[in-house]
Amino acid sequence: MQQGSSTMWQGSKKTDTRGILVRPCESIGDDLPQGALVQFLNTRRVAELLGTSPDTLGRAVWAGRVPAPMKSPSGSFLWTLMDARRASWALFGRDLPSETPLDDPGAAA
Repeated sequence: MQQGSSTMWQGSKKTDTRGILVRPCESIGDDLPQGALVQFLNTRRVAELLGTSPDTLGRAVWAGRVPAPMKSPSGSFLWTLMDARRASWALFGRDLPSETPLDDPGAAA
């Protein structure tokens, strides 16, 4: 990782240390144009966007109150923005704020 950067490249995926993962769509089987990049969020980042804790979000998934997102080979949840919106509706009956910043986790308040 370069100094001053929060992004690492690992094989064909780009990992952002702020909880964002970008992968080519052919590696996840989406119906997107080949080579398009899909942005994934980790559970901690989605919990921040929802204003709840990662533990609460994880328990809601395991209890079936929130639709489970895709899992990585290591077993971690890979959340898309649509998954985060579904979780927000399921838990709170509302959508994510329209000004939800995905690139600056410190700006989410």
